[in-house]
Amino acid sequence: NGVCADTVCIGITRYTSAGDHITGRLKAGGLIQVVSAQLDNDGRIVVVGAKAGGLIGVFRFKRDLTDDTSFSGDGAATVSFGSQSLPRSLAIDSSNNLVVVGNSQMSSTDSDFGVVKVLENGSASWAYSFSFNLGPTDRFDTANAVAIGADGKIVIVGTAFDSQLLLYRVALVRLNRDGYQDSSFCTACSTNPYPSINSGRAIYYFGADNGHWDFAHSVDTVSDGGFLVAGHTNSQDGTSNRGAIARFDLNGNYINEYIESGTGAHTIFYAVRVARGSPLRALVGGTTGNSGNESMFVEAFDASVNPITNYGSCLSNNVGVCLYAGTFPGNYGPDYLRSLNIDGQGRPLVAGDGVPNQGNENYIVSARITNDTGPLPDSIFHSGFQ
Repeated sequence: NGVCADTVCIGITRYTSAGDHITGRLKAGGLIQVVSAQLDNDGRIVVVGAKAGGLIGVFRFKRDLTDDTSFSGDGAATVSFGSQSLPRSLAIDSSNNLVVVGNSQMSSTDSDFGVVKVLENGSASWAYSFSFNLGPTDRFDTANAVAIGADGKIVIVGTAFDSQLLLYRVALVRLNRDGYQDSSFCTACSTNPYPSINSGRAIYYFGADNGHWDFAHSVDTVSDGGFLVAGHTNSQDGTSNRGAIARFDLNGNYINEYIESGTGAHTIFYAVRVARGSPLRALVGGTTGNSGNESMFVEAFDASVNPITNYGSCLSNNVGVCLYAGTFPGNYGPDYLRSLNIDGQGRPLVAGDGVPNQGNENYIVSARITNDTGPLPDSIFHSGFQ
């Protein structure tokens, strides 16, 4: 506050491929929160945030970080889901159209999945909300992530609360390009515990249905029309979190899943990305460790979502690459992974925040993992860490 006269500023920093700083910019956009950013197919930077009054701010910048005035005339657009809107995630299709998802707040006890499509020129195309309403009261449905397949279909994942059983469930919906539910999706999903939720929507739980809470944080599509969902599941007694990933086919049917215990009491998968090519490999980024001393990690999975055992040497079965902002052992933490992407050479790029020295404030932390000599922090990229 005070830097750009807003509650928060949009901050963007550019680096070379070697991790050297090029330039940065702070911009006032009238936001109260920045929630997501992506590069479009032309290398332009799209940023989405929440605005006061239940509105959504969408901004597009050129490669040099200047405002892209071809987007809504001044580089900024304001949209909504049709009600009080809290955006959470962004996806961009092959035509540079944007899909923003999040919460559509209907009342103090009722929130739905909200989704809005924004055209390349910055104008809103359509906006809808979708409900699951699993229980009689407190119908909290929250969309956390979105991905767009090669066929243009839109997969949205999040959570839905069953107020009768007091359980959070993984909730999914697939839309056609026009924003309407895809009736071919989950007509009779084998693992759906709510038969009335079908034809475009589905409910899923990780592991056995024994009273734990499940949350979905990320989704990515597979070339065959299927998709992967990553998140976490709470232990039944509520004392620990475990990372979870599941694969589904193009019709929304469950194929396989894996649950990662990690190290310490808390392991959460925050991001999943499919490395394009054959055979299929999925990369998951997350945070693991005891409360207050967490570290970031990247884990690799094969097509059956089994961990690739020669990828790294940490986590419960030595199957991941752990990254520490501070020294290890004695990591100062907590280090939280916020984003995972894959560059043009197939190398994972990780970004998050962490504490490099005891007593310090949080810093933005980024790393690139090389594929040349095994999954290790890439020494070309600022000695492995930025």
